[in-house]
Amino acid sequence: GIEPIAKTLGVAPSTYYAAKARPPSQRSIRDAELKPQILRVWEQNLSVYGADKIWDQLNKAGIRVARCTVERLMPEIGLQGCRRGRVFVRTTVGCEDDRICPLDSHGVVRGHGRDRCFRPTKYGPARWGPTTCRG
Repeated sequence: GIEPIAKTLGVAPSTYYAAKARPPSQRSIRDAELKPQILRVWEQNLSVYGADKIWDQLNKAGIRVARCTVERLMPEIGLQGCRRGRVFVRTTVGCEDDRICPLDSHGVVRGHGRDRCFRPTKYGPARWGPTTCRG
């Protein structure tokens, strides 16, 4: 049963059963009604509308909803608006493990851009520097 878990968490088992038996809240009911409407507006507009435009479109259609509600529900549905501006494409390949590469024969990490190396300093921990990596 739930008793060992409740004891570990320091709550009474009746708390779990009360929450399980409780009817859904007004917010969760309203969210369930709004999610298909948000998805419909998003798909009808070429999947580029963000929260502001979806909110505006829903209100124009007579569906009263707050903008913050649309902002909260969009990630839950897995929706994201189209972003404006320039798209930056990475053209260099770094190490997969968060900039950690094998050390060379001199104990210096190499391979993260031109003239950059990761080495310990005598004043503190290792860091990236704009120095030429020499042994």
